[in-house]
Amino acid sequence: MKKMISALLFGCLSGMTLTAQNLIKDPDINKKPLSSEFRICEDTKIGTLTQFVEDYTWNHCLKLELKKYSTPKNGRRSYALGVLMGGDKKTPGFAVKPDCTYHFSVEVKGKGNKAMFNVREYGKNYHKKKKASLHVIKLQKDWTVYTGTFKTSPKATHAALELQFWGNDSAAANFTEKPGDYILIDKIKIREVKNKPSILQKTVIKAKIDTTREKSVIIAGKGVANAANIVDFKDLREDKPARYPATGKVYYKEDGLYFDLAFSGGAPRAKCKQNGNGVWQDDVAEIFIDARPWGGRFMQLVTAAGSGRWTGNGVRMLPDKYHTWSSRVTLRKDGWNVLVHVPFKTIGWKKAPAPGTLLRFNICRERHVADHVTAIDYTRGNRLAGHALKDNSCFAFPNGMFSDTANWGYLFVESLNPYLDKAIAKLSPGIRKQAEAIDRNAPGKAVSMLEQYIELDRMEKLSKEKFIITNIPLTTDPAIPFLPEELNSPVTKLHIKAAINEQTSAVFALANMTNQFEEYQVRLIRGWERLKTWNEFTMPAPGLKQKNGIILGKKNYTLRRGVAFRDSNQSNAGKRYDILDELTGVSSVPVPPKQAGLIYLQFDCHDLQPGIYTGKLLVTPLSSGRFIKSRHLPGRSGYDVKDDSKTVDITLEVLPFALREPSTFPLNGFRTVYTDHQLEFMKKYDYVMYMITPWHFNCTFNADGSIKERKPAEYLIPHIRYIAQNVKNTGKIPPVFAGYSCYDIWKRVHVKKQFQYDTPEYWKAWRTWLQYMDDVMQQNGVQRNRYTVEVFDEPNPKKFSRAEVKKVFEEAKKAVPGIHLTMTNGERHYYDDINHLVDNWIFGQHIFGEKQQMRKPAHFASQKGKISSMYACGTSMRQDLQNYNRILPWKAAYSGSDYVSLYQFFEQLPALDFRRAPEGGVAYDTGYSMVPSIRLELLRTGMNDIRYLKELELLAKGTPQEKEVAAFIRKTLHEIAVVYPHDPARAVNFREEVIKQILKITKK
Repeated sequence: MKKMISALLFGCLSGMTLTAQNLIKDPDINKKPLSSEFRICEDTKIGTLTQFVEDYTWNHCLKLELKKYSTPKNGRRSYALGVLMGGDKKTPGFAVKPDCTYHFSVEVKGKGNKAMFNVREYGKNYHKKKKASLHVIKLQKDWTVYTGTFKTSPKATHAALELQFWGNDSAAANFTEKPGDYILIDKIKIREVKNKPSILQKTVIKAKIDTTREKSVIIAGKGVANAANIVDFKDLREDKPARYPATGKVYYKEDGLYFDLAFSGGAPRAKCKQNGNGVWQDDVAEIFIDARPWGGRFMQLVTAAGSGRWTGNGVRMLPDKYHTWSSRVTLRKDGWNVLVHVPFKTIGWKKAPAPGTLLRFNICRERHVADHVTAIDYTRGNRLAGHALKDNSCFAFPNGMFSDTANWGYLFVESLNPYLDKAIAKLSPGIRKQAEAIDRNAPGKAVSMLEQYIELDRMEKLSKEKFIITNIPLTTDPAIPFLPEELNSPVTKLHIKAAINEQTSAVFALANMTNQFEEYQVRLIRGWERLKTWNEFTMPAPGLKQKNGIILGKKNYTLRRGVAFRDSNQSNAGKRYDILDELTGVSSVPVPPKQAGLIYLQFDCHDLQPGIYTGKLLVTPLSSGRFIKSRHLPGRSGYDVKDDSKTVDITLEVLPFALREPSTFPLNGFRTVYTDHQLEFMKKYDYVMYMITPWHFNCTFNADGSIKERKPAEYLIPHIRYIAQNVKNTGKIPPVFAGYSCYDIWKRVHVKKQFQYDTPEYWKAWRTWLQYMDDVMQQNGVQRNRYTVEVFDEPNPKKFSRAEVKKVFEEAKKAVPGIHLTMTNGERHYYDDINHLVDNWIFGQHIFGEKQQMRKPAHFASQKGKISSMYACGTSMRQDLQNYNRILPWKAAYSGSDYVSLYQFFEQLPALDFRRAPEGGVAYDTGYSMVPSIRLELLRTGMNDIRYLKELELLAKGTPQEKEVAAFIRKTLHEIAVVYPHDPARAVNFREEVIKQILKITKK
């Protein structure tokens, strides 16, 4: 991930805008030979400045390398070596205005300890070197974005940004670099800052602040005597007191934070003494700490009542992190205590932070209530997990999800006041005056009021426009109220790249900044045209167009709007945009006042000619907009109007290659298909496996285990025939999936207790039932190589022994020669016994990142004839779009999978769609059409990422680039799936690099 380090306080540019022009001509360092706007300076004899090309990515950048020390006559060694950015051999820098502010952004990494930014100013008989707002930096091993500003003097006519090494041996602290150390520099942007007039200069609006709201806030002092007390824990699912008592103290010492927690309500379940995933069999205490300030997602520190620990980042276990923190457990008859020590370095701080420092966090408790429940009793617990009923509670109510960072608590070191002072100082004068009256004796209310003032300040600044339209990242959280930060700096131009047969999306936020409800018409237009030669007037022509006149028409794009839906089936459910309803020419986007709507622009590039297609996204307010004027244009060019509409320039670049079809990385959504409208929709998302339920293979058995009478359900045979006729072969992956858990269904539903377990009659009944299934499949058009039997789905090891599971697979192989068998999950307990008997293993993503467990998918994939997948099974709509949906295909590809799996494509009871929140489903069925969700679109984006990777891999086979490409793919998969899964920019940037390499190999 590229970390961001800035000398600008958050929000200080809210009253400024940057000019579009970058004053650096070659910001990506692509010119050969190296552009003269980059020049070595200071002691030019002790180092070199070159264009450097990074391994694997072929990224071009500047490399400033220290070759030797300078040794003047006094014998003291020193070094001063820098690079000037801007200007050329004739001009000392880029042209600047006097008394003007400039903003810079530079990506830097390197080997060494420190470097510093300066600015060189030039004018008539004038030259001065001075500090930038961001001066000394510590060099990082990974690319890091550094931003800052500088203001020119009255004499300046030109300026250049300088980054340099410096030091001398008079003091060890100043002499830290050595020959061979270097700085890499890339993505250099320098722009003029123009001040915006403050909308608060004219009037000051009295803020309406809810003084009853209260955040979960604690102020941790130094030492136990100054600890902050925690006296209230809340239920996980509802904002009410927890069922079981929990209290705690939080304080710090010079060596870190301490969480002293006490849980009551009964003797704990305390068996796990080993670190790792086994902790979840115990009662556990979990501490969540926000890691975003230092480039992560969050840290999850878990202690079991049995003393075992688990360290993770909310996505995977981090097995190398146990030495960085510790815990001590004490058991009691009515509960247990745990003292957790979190050193400051574990959470990104070198030492005890300054007073007023903020840390977002949560403390959570899981208590086992009942194991292996057959009927869920939510009066005892609030969560079913791992076949056990648990009661979960936490310090700050997270609305049903421990990982809901938006609702975490606030931990301040020593005092709240420094934090309040800094935040209030950034507000506009009118709002600041009101915020200064906040009562600081009630920290929870004070923080709530401050956040309301900050948002009010932002709203006032945005409200100078009646409405705002801007492109936003695909992974933007669509929770309501929806007003993403990107609205602060609207994007007016968007360039999209897609392969010839790719389906891709762009997302926009449309903010209504008036005080009235408004509806907006949204259209994609290629310009004003006379649609026929005999038309007198022009009108907005739909679609996009190439310069040569080739048109991208309506069949190749779809506009959709996000429809707000409840995000759970609880009484306190929140709302979020999830349903993506199609917009026609008449339908509009309704947006409440001071909120934003969400718009999806989808392109289907099948059958398009390669090239650049251009046009505009046209947004027109339907009630508050002003009609300004209309006019006849000169000559025969027709008619035009002006009004309050706004546009975003859209450029679609259809690349000169197609991705392989059928898809090289399809989707299994654990669902079947019943209708044509479902089938056509599923095909658009590269759907690969269609389910047949084992419940419908009814029969009766003779005493010896043979089948007495076959009684297939009336739905079964027509359903199999429908699938057989409409679903094509998809390579080595069988398109028909008999599931869920055929053995479990056979045992519980069909054979029941007719035979004693492990008798010859019992196993004969299992074999003959499989033969019955095979006969029905083949007689109705599904050949043996076109279907797979999911023998087990997440088998419970306490219900199915290792011996039974192995026997089940062995008997299945005897029953039907060549039968294809699937196992879903179960790798922890059964892998070594049955991997040679399983043809298709769908591994659970919960093993991702565990070195020992991840060896199993790799080993399975190495066996001849095997296929595999990795799947996720979350049932909350509030799963993080980046980590859960976008990155799931990356995790699957990293594990060696042939396809990706998700529970589930749409709900098992589609008649309940729109009546309850989805429980895993990512598409909605109206009864005559299917509607995608935002979550599904993110999953498809991730699947396309992997299709690009596989396309590159296939194209490189047999070429001189094959080894380099293979190394690049391995490195990329590891970085995005393992190291930086939380960083959306990584996958976006990767695709650009893959496209470059594909075009290079195909010489297009």
